[in-house]
Amino acid sequence: MKLIMFDIDGTLTQTDAADGECFVQALFDVFGFTGISDDWSVYPHCTDSGILESIFQERQGHSPSEDEILRFQSWFLSLLEAEAGKQPFLPVAGAWDMLRRLNDMPGVAVSVASGAWECSARLKLASAGWGGAGTPRRFRRRRPCA
Repeated sequence: MKLIMFDIDGTLTQTDAADGECFVQALFDVFGFTGISDDWSVYPHCTDSGILESIFQERQGHSPSEDEILRFQSWFLSLLEAEAGKQPFLPVAGAWDMLRRLNDMPGVAVSVASGAWECSARLKLASAGWGGAGTPRRFRRRRPCA
């Protein structure tokens, strides 16, 4: 069996800009953090949890508590939902057709990987139209953040 893995932001969905803007806005709204770089490559771990951890360590001198993480995730997700509500996120041209074709191929497994939290990853994919016919069964399960 061959495994083919795809990233979400910028690979399957055109969500890089919205994701970054909402993340930075949530940092300001929830914690009052300003001057945040949205160049994710400057952080030691460019995942949502890794970036939040790095910024918290830099600004507060400690890791965020579970409650702080949940408050941030909730607000970040609400900002993403608002953006998707204004105009649904777009898939990268041809992405869904390619994934459906790969999913139908014998001996091929398709997966999606992301540095995003699962709840925001699912929101972006669903807004961009992924989740209909041809979606792997496991993906269709919904699980909350944290």
